[in-house]
Amino acid sequence: MAKIKEIEAKALPLTAKLIELRLNDQGEEAARLLLTKARPACVEWLSSINRLIDLEEAKNKAESVSARSAGKNCQTALTAA
Repeated sequence: MAKIKEIEAKALPLTAKLIELRLNDQGEEAARLLLTKARPACVEWLSSINRLIDLEEAKNKAESVSARSAGKNCQTALTAA
């Protein structure tokens, strides 16, 4: 999460600058900023978010397996009682 916030802190100001340039009809400078800095920062940001999502999904899957196993054990114990 800290890495996401770190990248976000770089990407958001670049995006704001990009919008400012476009609003001021500075298309060439905006395009240069987009290609050299803003796009790579946003790609890195999205990639780090996707890694976090993958990690959370893997943790959820592992917990789900554990919970099902515990539930079956409990059901077996109650049936045997």
